Amino acid sequence: MRNKVLIFIVLSSLCSIFTTVTGQTANKEKPYTGKDATIAIDAFHQTFYNPEMKLYAISSDGKGRAAIWVQAIYWDMIMNAYKRTKAPKYRKLIDEIYQGGYEQYDKYNWNNKIEWFIYDDMMWWIISLARAYETTGDPKYLADSSAGFYHVWKESHDSQRGGLWWSFAHDAKMACINYPTIVGSMTLYNITKKEDYLEKSKRHLRMVAQRILRQEGRTRSRQYALPFPAPKRNGHRLDYPTL
Repeated sequence: MRNKVLIFIVLSSLCSIFTTVTGQTANKEKPYTGKDATIAIDAFHQTFYNPEMKLYAISSDGKGRAAIWVQAIYWDMIMNAYKRTKAPKYRKLIDEIYQGGYEQYDKYNWNNKIEWFIYDDMMWWIISLARAYETTGDPKYLADSSAGFYHVWKESHDSQRGGLWWSFAHDAKMACINYPTIVGSMTLYNITKKEDYLEKSKRHLRMVAQRILRQEGRTRSRQYALPFPAPKRNGHRLDYPTL
């Protein structure tokens, strides 16, 4: 037993030394470059993009379709690549992926409760649609984004107690819808300069800062970001994914 303990101590020490040395070596490496970023996005796109679906697959075998909200994030990655490089291939993909979403999500019909089933999925697309307008100036992106934002606000916002409901069942108010809503409204305000977006952002930010982020001077980490009647709790845990 004693020999086993000694072996463990020696191995632990070696691991610690190796971690320290390799960490020092890593710190001396050159930072990533724009070329590295292009190689990364191109490799990701080649591996996961389904050109027939015009959206991204869930796995590297090209099968299935990735989740709704991550499609919006992937689309945003393509926009970032275009902003950085101005390469025509990325500009083409911005329109192409939009079309993929248009075909998959019922022409961005925000009233469709089959293709859409939770509000945060909608809001991630609303944000990316607004960014697509910022990137390209194409008015259809702004029209879809604005319509989606007001739909989510109307259907999800709790005018009596504050906060936005996460699901159509109005059973949870979590960070994954409440923080993206602020991002969406501020993005739309930056584009349109409409005070309504700004007021919603400020009012909502005050509310989430008081009721989600902090309570009694401490960072709050609970199963549900906003309190609501116990019978409606359903076991999900999503607190701070967008802080």
